[in-house]
Amino acid sequence: KVGGLSTQKKANLAHQDPKVFRESIKTFQSNIFNSNTDIEFHNFLHCWDPEHENELISLLSPKDFLFEKEWSYEQHKIANHVKGSVGKKYSIFNKWKSVEKSLKMMFKYAKKNNIEYDFIMICRYDTSFLSPIKFSELSKNTLYAMNWFVYKDPSTGRKVDDKVFCSNKWRKNNEFSSLTQVGFPIDNTGFFDLWFIGGHKIMTNFMLIYTNLNSLANLEETTDSAGNFSNHRLIPCSLSKDGHLNDMRFVLDFPKDCCHTRYIIN
Repeated sequence: KVGGLSTQKKANLAHQDPKVFRESIKTFQSNIFNSNTDIEFHNFLHCWDPEHENELISLLSPKDFLFEKEWSYEQHKIANHVKGSVGKKYSIFNKWKSVEKSLKMMFKYAKKNNIEYDFIMICRYDTSFLSPIKFSELSKNTLYAMNWFVYKDPSTGRKVDDKVFCSNKWRKNNEFSSLTQVGFPIDNTGFFDLWFIGGHKIMTNFMLIYTNLNSLANLEETTDSAGNFSNHRLIPCSLSKDGHLNDMRFVLDFPKDCCHTRYIIN
């Protein structure tokens, strides 16, 4: 989905807004493309919002693309044992089907043109990069993800909503030094899923996540504190069996260097 100004957990993932991907792509241009001028980038697009096809193609000049009407809940064949609200389950299955389709598209193009990409990056349309990623400093044999930080109210110890400390108002009047790190490998929160980077072999595994979602939902490790299937927690469970978590690195910090675009649109 192209991204909305509110949460992506609506039952039908409605309320998408082109302002989100337009702002995101500005940050891609500044901190991904223009910060790596020695690298040739090939873009591949999959999107469940076909009404934005022409604009996204114009902005990103993809080598290949697929815009289509999003699948129904029934098409995903979500098993009865998958716990959570209909909207949350649908969001998880929709997201990973899109990742599968985009990676298959990319691998097909690579095979046809005899290309083995040094790096493959999967990224959501609602992601803003506020600091650059330098690909020359990365290893193609390593999986890269983003550090995940949260802010806890000093008086109560409770986590403050992301939209508060990601906002431009917070960035102007506060520092990020008081944030608490969470997620793999600090705790069992999992991974923040805005983007991932890896080599050919590593990223093949992301293409397989969708197929395994129903079986992953049977694992205790993939459920959150409320007992619901967690998109954040399923990722390390899916990747651990192939050893990709043994030699991974983290670049950029959420929310200082990268965050949901909806939080920084005035």
